[in-house]
Amino acid sequence: MKKTTLLAVMSFLCLVICACNTISNDKSSRINSLNQAILYTFSDNLTQSNILTQKAIDEGSLTALALKEYQQKNYPNAEKILDQAILKDQNSDALFLKGMLYLTDAGIRKDAPKAKKLFEKSIEKDNNSMALTYLGLMYQVGEDVTKDTLKAKELYEKAITKDNNPIAIVSLGTIYYYGGNGIPPNQQRAIELFELAAQQDNLSALSWLMSLQQNNSALKNNVDYQHLYNEKACEQGYETKCYLK
Repeated sequence: MKKTTLLAVMSFLCLVICACNTISNDKSSRINSLNQAILYTFSDNLTQSNILTQKAIDEGSLTALALKEYQQKNYPNAEKILDQAILKDQNSDALFLKGMLYLTDAGIRKDAPKAKKLFEKSIEKDNNSMALTYLGLMYQVGEDVTKDTLKAKELYEKAITKDNNPIAIVSLGTIYYYGGNGIPPNQQRAIELFELAAQQDNLSALSWLMSLQQNNSALKNNVDYQHLYNEKACEQGYETKCYLK
């Protein structure tokens, strides 16, 4: 289980999210569309991420254009568009997404220190919850930083406070599951966090709950998490994880 979970945590670093570049008068609508696109993309909800990314593009978001290029694996084009967005107004979402390009070796050049700086700039700009989450992951797994579970916990908690980020909730759950840096393992608290994230149909949370249900009596409810996981994977367009007939 431990090996599987470590791979799951590390796999977070291979995903990418994009958010808004507000250049129209309807800022609240645009931010909402792009924030949802961020969460759906990061959570592997391909169906909704594609719909909402296109909606944000139609509303005029330059950063959403970069996200679409990234989704299509046109990484150099994504980087060029992000540079334009950053030059224009240093928006936190473009800073975050460019950081992801450097962190995940996504078709350009991996540079974890540069990714860290971009995440920190994004956080300084407006406490961007995705930047908080990914910086937390860097500290949790020791990606070009000294591994620091307490620092990761702090960053996840800030992301959760900002917008109830389900990825941060799952990541915090893994900290409570394993413990470390003076944090004692607390399996029940971990389960509570996974269940909280699962309420947002987060596949990572559902995967955790499915595994715990199969291997651990501490999960005491009547939900069939294996069926629910497969159902949500199918709904979200994740064909490789959709096993329903």
